[in-house]
Amino acid sequence: MSYFYPDFSAQTARVHRRFGAGVRTEISKEIEALGCSRALILSTPEQAAIAMDIAALTGDQV
Repeated sequence: MSYFYPDFSAQTARVHRRFGAGVRTEISKEIEALGCSRALILSTPEQAAIAMDIAALTGDQV
């Protein structure tokens, strides 16, 4: 039994967060949908490799 939601999205005036399986592959689309050209990706030192993978998926949008 899982207590995780399949997809979660919370949006405030300055921060947009999405959680869910496969969401990282849609990051470039999310950046464009928000009307932005770049994004700031933050992580803990332990998750730096994941952050770098995400940055690679966004190309020049980071």
